[in-house]
Amino acid sequence: KRFLALILCVLFIGCTGAIDQLLGVIEECGMSFDDLVQQNDVSEDCRNAVESLLPEVQNNFTGRLIVLGTELDETTNQRIIYLSGVDASGNALTSEALQAASITVTEGGTDTVLTAADFSTTALSDLTGDIISLSVVTDYSGSMMDEDLDTAAEIDTDIISILPEVCEMEVIYFSETVTQKLDFTETRSDALASILRDDSVERSSTALYDGMGAALAHLIASGRPIRFLITSTDGLENASTSYTKASLIDTINNNRIFVLMLGSLFSDVDELTELAGENGVFFYAPSYAALKDEVVGFVNSLGETTQVAIDAAYQAADSAAITVGDLSTTVEF
Repeated sequence: KRFLALILCVLFIGCTGAIDQLLGVIEECGMSFDDLVQQNDVSEDCRNAVESLLPEVQNNFTGRLIVLGTELDETTNQRIIYLSGVDASGNALTSEALQAASITVTEGGTDTVLTAADFSTTALSDLTGDIISLSVVTDYSGSMMDEDLDTAAEIDTDIISILPEVCEMEVIYFSETVTQKLDFTETRSDALASILRDDSVERSSTALYDGMGAALAHLIASGRPIRFLITSTDGLENASTSYTKASLIDTINNNRIFVLMLGSLFSDVDELTELAGENGVFFYAPSYAALKDEVVGFVNSLGETTQVAIDAAYQAADSAAITVGDLSTTVEF
């Protein structure tokens, strides 16, 4: 899309800057931008030349209440919601702010505003038990530079480190094929070691859908209330054989998987949005260095995640509308 806009600028307006940008890409990369995005490897000089053609930093994160997962507690019959959020400036909502939420449940078309006695709130950091299954999926295609993989690992480390001891984690790499680097484990040190750059992985094409599809299958089987998928990539799908984008989106939405899509370089922002699903979050930046700065607010929000437990009297509710300050979201049960 950006390339097409530049072509139109050249043809109909005569934009000198756009001409220089296009010629610079062709000179450094030896091909057009449209051909370039399909390559498995991109030189550093080519990356520098193409940077001015890439989309600006963007996300769908700010000013949102985010539902990480839900469950019906089989012992207490309470409806459980795991909630985090961020204000319009990108600052994480504190657990204290989330604990002051207003909640309205709907059952059979009838709305009921809950009182303080009808629900309880607990910071995730104060909980015990099997709550989170986290799958970390990383692009090892040829266009991912060593620095990109190192920065992606730093972001994953920040996320794993801020989550409390209620989490199991797995690590998956993909390039042309998918590699299960680490099976689910609750041993944090093993997970942190597995997300570090692995130079033994052959870097070629981008089986993005297959990498995500393998992780989704594992997360669905886990059965934990928060099923969390982190995907880091820098390009367009060009090698998957087992999964399609449509099948991934259906699986994410139908199973309420929480997805964090991290994209840079040639990642398509529209696709990042779709693959994040109805409740997920995406971040795009031209480089992984810039991407790391953008996700700080999200990482902080994870550390403030709060469990909302609605009284068993409302276990048959169809939905719950939650309001915190000027932010609101609706959870379908």
